[in-house]
Amino acid sequence: MSNNKYRRQVREALMRRAKSVLTEEHGKVVPQQWTEVEPDHWAWWDGQIKGSTADVRKESGQWSWHAKKTSTYNVGSKWDPEPEWDWGTDEGTEPTMKLLLENWRQYMKEAIIDVVSDELSDIFENGRLKEEVVQTIEKAIAEIRQQFPDLEILDYYMVGAAATYQYAPTSDIDTTLVIPKDMDPKQYKAVDKWIENNIDPKYMHEQRPYQFKVSPKTKDELQSVDAAYDVGAQQWIKTPDKEQARQQHAQHVTDPESYENEIYKAIERSIQPSLRRLYKTLEQGDSLEEGISETIKGQLKSVYKRYEAIKRLRGKAYSGTDPRIADRISQNWGSGNIIYKFLDREGYLEVFGLVKKAIRSDFAIIDDEFIQKLKQKLSLVMDDEIGFMA
Repeated sequence: MSNNKYRRQVREALMRRAKSVLTEEHGKVVPQQWTEVEPDHWAWWDGQIKGSTADVRKESGQWSWHAKKTSTYNVGSKWDPEPEWDWGTDEGTEPTMKLLLENWRQYMKEAIIDVVSDELSDIFENGRLKEEVVQTIEKAIAEIRQQFPDLEILDYYMVGAAATYQYAPTSDIDTTLVIPKDMDPKQYKAVDKWIENNIDPKYMHEQRPYQFKVSPKTKDELQSVDAAYDVGAQQWIKTPDKEQARQQHAQHVTDPESYENEIYKAIERSIQPSLRRLYKTLEQGDSLEEGISETIKGQLKSVYKRYEAIKRLRGKAYSGTDPRIADRISQNWGSGNIIYKFLDREGYLEVFGLVKKAIRSDFAIIDDEFIQKLKQKLSLVMDDEIGFMA
């Protein structure tokens, strides 16, 4: 994807957000690389955002960008100088935020991962995987074989968003290493863990990390993926279908009356009260010197039960029990998985992830820092507008 196209998509994501958000929330999550998104408008570096205060206005039916002054945001700190957060209803405009940074990474994904692109990702050229990507994958596999000489790698192929028309600039290059189905589970875990710690962090293509996973799934068992590419043979095993992806995206994601959107609204209505109760209890600021209160423990357990129910709903997409999958690209398009992605995009899974850690540690990890982090994540979702912002 060209820089100009990338910048345009980021700007469009912000503009879309302006149309739906009329609150003064801002600056919580930022990417980890320096990129000029729009000249004199947006750039970021690690924990810092530099951005222009701006109006996003609808004029003559078109959304346009009006830069004002520049401010810098240090994550976890303050703006310097403080941006102008006021609202305007000038003739021919609609009231919008002056600066749109709430949950930045997720709204970029909302525009880039979900929306179907015209071209394959930058790891492909003329429909074939670039040679430098092939060489990196083969080099990494050689290192894995050297570390585990008794490991039988039967085959390998690439899957994931970067192999489809729905990807972000940071989507992983996911490579599956096929292993025997009767492999010792302990060896399986040991290999997977070593790869995660020693191979995955080692290789990058532009902004894309490489990720390698061992799996017994062969090329004939790809019901759960939208596309798959044979790296060694340089050919598609399962070709990505751009038009079908566009059709299903419109039908199941952007249609506010779709089955998935209706169920997602019901889930939001059911989980938000428990999240608000948890936040209110944490906000009371009880001392941790005498341990975690039973009230907090009970509320965390309640939130965790809801998360478990959501995971079971997602599991139906991959278990063969969702009848809606019959006419869809893959099991990824199962209703439960689409709803799970909605929750991910809007920040709920970050809350559930922290709650899961607390429960699995038997509350041992809970300290003041953990509570502050959980409160911050809760504040982003507990009063979220009902429905997915497509």
